[in-house]
Amino acid sequence: FVELHGAHSGQNMASAVASVVSELDISNKLVALVSDNASNNGTLVDHLETELQGASNYSGTRWDSTKGHIRCLSHVIHLSVMSLLRGVKAIPRNVDIRAFNPGDQTLTSEDAEAFVADGNKEADELDDSGIVDSTVDLASAIDKIRKIAKIVRSSPQRMELFRDTAKSIEDYYEKKALSLGKRYTRKTVKNLILDVVTRWNSVYFMLERALEFSEAIDSLTSHPKVKIFRAYALSKADWESVALVCKWLNYFRSASTMMAAEKYPTLSFSLRIYFVLIAYVSRLEESLEVQGSAALEAGIHACKSKLLEFFDKSTFDSEYYYFATILDPRFKDSLFQSSDGLTSSLFSEDWLIKG
Repeated sequence: FVELHGAHSGQNMASAVASVVSELDISNKLVALVSDNASNNGTLVDHLETELQGASNYSGTRWDSTKGHIRCLSHVIHLSVMSLLRGVKAIPRNVDIRAFNPGDQTLTSEDAEAFVADGNKEADELDDSGIVDSTVDLASAIDKIRKIAKIVRSSPQRMELFRDTAKSIEDYYEKKALSLGKRYTRKTVKNLILDVVTRWNSVYFMLERALEFSEAIDSLTSHPKVKIFRAYALSKADWESVALVCKWLNYFRSASTMMAAEKYPTLSFSLRIYFVLIAYVSRLEESLEVQGSAALEAGIHACKSKLLEFFDKSTFDSEYYYFATILDPRFKDSLFQSSDGLTSSLFSEDWLIKG
């Protein structure tokens, strides 16, 4: 990698890229540049076009910076999901949702469990005053889980209390099953996960783990002798809202994981993933569970707007998405046929999960 001196402006980065392209003598072979969606990358491609045209060894077809800029879909997914979480006030509004770690695409629950959330802007700073929906307060539910996870993980004694509580619940179900002559597969007791609010996958794993051990959490918040958890008791509506958003995040995680592949090209998937995600969010937008909540409506609308924004930018500017799709023998021109039956099979809601 080339060390970049000075500010990380688009112009400086363009000069660095142009220098490498010239050194490798590939200026006439340059097709596209893939980047995340930071504003300085837009400046980069504009200046790179000028830099290449001014190079002494440049000849032949002019490189088109507009067509040749491929926007990272994984980063688009990140921006969309973070917009969703910020829209429902599940993360502090002052969090920079543009911050993106490519490694998050392959993040596992084990990785998330190992995080030490130093400097994490947690629920102490969460401003949920804008949420007026008293029936399902998603921010409040996630806030409670975040606080419980923080308390449990704050000391070995509390972590042991949580694990003993979860183990006792497993003992109860095993004993009950045996009394009925049935087999019971014990659940492995795991620690709660504390999220890092700039990493939506960690929010997903925090909620998923909380749902897995919801009975243990409820037991802690109603413990007769341990009062520290009582203020964070979750209602049935709280748990339902957490399960709802966890389901949504799992769907986006499937798309993100597919785009993280390194052993096969992914550009030909991009249009299909855009179509599927936009259709999925549109269905959510029209669902009764979302329309009944001002907070959820705001989050889903923000998510859809971000997807549409970058879908328009990407597919209007660059024809390479279409070329890649047509050249993929699995798709060819099928994405552009108007048959309702074909469309429903190509864009079925469970395609990402199956994939």
